[in-house]
Amino acid sequence: MMDCEIAEDGEVYIEDADIIAETTLDDEDLPDCSDEDDEYDEQADFDEDLGDSIYKFTGHTSGVFALACSPTNPLLVATGGGDDRGFLWKIGQGDWGAELGGHKDTVTSIAFSSDGQFVASGGFDSVVNVWDASGNFKCKLEVPVPDEKMKKKAPPTGGFEWVSWHPTDHVVLAGSNDFSFFGKTNDFSAGMWGLNTGHPYHNKGLTCLAITSDSRCALTGSEDGSVKIVNIKTGKVVGTLSPGHSKKVKCIGLSRSPSFFPCAATGGEDEKLVIWDLERSSPRSICNLESEVTCLTWIGTSKYVAAGCADGDIVIWDGLSGDNVKTFRGHSECIESLSVSCNQDFLVSGSASASGDATDSHGTARVFEIAGFR
Repeated sequence: MMDCEIAEDGEVYIEDADIIAETTLDDEDLPDCSDEDDEYDEQADFDEDLGDSIYKFTGHTSGVFALACSPTNPLLVATGGGDDRGFLWKIGQGDWGAELGGHKDTVTSIAFSSDGQFVASGGFDSVVNVWDASGNFKCKLEVPVPDEKMKKKAPPTGGFEWVSWHPTDHVVLAGSNDFSFFGKTNDFSAGMWGLNTGHPYHNKGLTCLAITSDSRCALTGSEDGSVKIVNIKTGKVVGTLSPGHSKKVKCIGLSRSPSFFPCAATGGEDEKLVIWDLERSSPRSICNLESEVTCLTWIGTSKYVAAGCADGDIVIWDGLSGDNVKTFRGHSECIESLSVSCNQDFLVSGSASASGDATDSHGTARVFEIAGFR
């Protein structure tokens, strides 16, 4: 029987006389006790594929270029992509989805009506399709064929770049970067929607548009870097936001917060996010980023604005202070679209395909939790 010495602290010590053999071990025979194991344990709950997101929709077979959250259902999302398709799907419910077909080219924009009853999708095929919120097809709105009075007003060569709805009515708006602008009234199935070309207040094509809640004015951004405030009824410019962007304005959004001054945000190819004081038509904050700002959205009625970037980052900015308060990661490619769920719990993003080619690889839509930014 082996004799052992028991110390006062309870530790057991083996005497030299108890050793019956010795074996030499190489370092490679020893177990790995590096700090990497501790780091792995700390990250055990982190899904590398999801990044900071909590859910990923992979129904598209190429880049996701358009995205919108329902204004009435906090889980319902509409997306459109380079695979010429749109989808209606629900956050966290991978077994439910409705395909929105009918396009012959990339779906570039998608939007819900303000009451959540309808979805409109626009594409490079110069077509706008309208669906109900269950995915049932309602109608197709095509560019009118020029008659004698409109023979010089050909359909937009690049298709539609944006689609929007009137803030209070079932009126569809769509536009392209060759100055074409279209609108369609409530009765989707009848009549020709109007065509208006030429915007004398921009030197180049219209790239983005936002309408004030009272429907009196529109904010328009252009390829020439300018941002204008236009009276919708008269069509006249009532303000110019400057100094602004030095390159193409990619996105624009109006704050809906009732707690502070009227303001808007714009993002551009010059890698800037500008927070505007609309009462003074001047910048309140100019936020410099590391890549171009491709899309943005205000988070509900809060003071926060989310900006999607060409490097795949999503940056949350404080609209009052101009501070960067959070960066979400998960996408590896350009963020093409952002939208916030109606309960302000989720931020949904869409990204380009892996190579940037719309037909090459899968883009994704990801969901991030933002309840802390209400």
